[in-house]
Amino acid sequence: MRSSYRTRTWNPSRRRFLGAVGGPAISITIGRLDDGLKADVSAAWIYDGRPDDLGWTYAHHQGLRGAVAELGESLEAEYVENADPTDVEDIARRFAADGFDVVFGTTSDFTAAMERASEAYPDVAFEVASGTHTAENLGAYYGKIYQARYLVGNAAGLVTETDEIGYVASNPVSTVLQDINGFAAGVRDVNPNATVHLRWTNEWFDPPTERETAQALVDDENVDVLAQHQDSPSVVETAKDNDVWGSGFNTDMSEFGGENYLTSPIWSWDVLYLERIDAVRDGDWEADVTFPAMADGVVAISNFGPNVPDDVVEAVIDRRESLLEGDADAIVWRGTPFEDWSDAALLFDVDTLEIDTVDEPE
Repeated sequence: MRSSYRTRTWNPSRRRFLGAVGGPAISITIGRLDDGLKADVSAAWIYDGRPDDLGWTYAHHQGLRGAVAELGESLEAEYVENADPTDVEDIARRFAADGFDVVFGTTSDFTAAMERASEAYPDVAFEVASGTHTAENLGAYYGKIYQARYLVGNAAGLVTETDEIGYVASNPVSTVLQDINGFAAGVRDVNPNATVHLRWTNEWFDPPTERETAQALVDDENVDVLAQHQDSPSVVETAKDNDVWGSGFNTDMSEFGGENYLTSPIWSWDVLYLERIDAVRDGDWEADVTFPAMADGVVAISNFGPNVPDDVVEAVIDRRESLLEGDADAIVWRGTPFEDWSDAALLFDVDTLEIDTVDEPE
């Protein structure tokens, strides 16, 4: 089993990989596992961030590592980090030309570029996390993290004493909007008097802006809970600094929240990646929407912080069991327009906030 990564920086003078099919060289950093000589399937990842961001890209990288740990020498894996969308088509084409069986891109911002690459390599599988659509050999994948968001919303609604809850969000795309709706529905179902104050940073990863936005919510709205859809732990750190509850995203961010940590919606991307890689290897892959639920093991909530009251923990765990054993979407989307939406519509088409307790400045 391969157990280590080699990372190396490619620049215009190192063209074995990036110059494989012509075009300008791109300065990026990639990581590769061993030589892949015993592999029977190969997968490449194009990250929009760095694996050490402690958020979105870190979670995907843990998924890659989990797939490698499970498949061992049968999987050849390589990744590019911090890719700019303008470079993604070239990077994806070059992975395909290098013989990779499946190429994953980890942000909706890559969809158009990945689609163009997929058209040039119809025998290669291409997948985009939170992609905006599918095509002939381009799939879109995400997870129903809004189900975990709903549970975090339950916790936030139960611990707040001011009935003012802050939410720092990145960009108003479908997946982010669906998550905000899920969180707000969770708050509403346990505390209809609470308001969720939403503020946008318009950045996926910008720790100073995330911190500034979170601080403004504390100062201006008297929030005593902060939640986030951002890639760094800055919001959780700001919560700790202000002695209010903090909830992160993507990974367990308890180390940054200390005694003020609530819980967070988290990913287990390895479960999804293993399923998609196995489908490619077995010849069963289809370019479709992959959108697993909490019961499938891809999304969950982290452990609770040390000071979360026992009755809150028990209430949220009980609700989690209801989601796992029943119709989770029916519970989360009760009383909203999303009750009868298909998975594809939930992934691609959410463009409104439907919970009336959300406060979004014009």
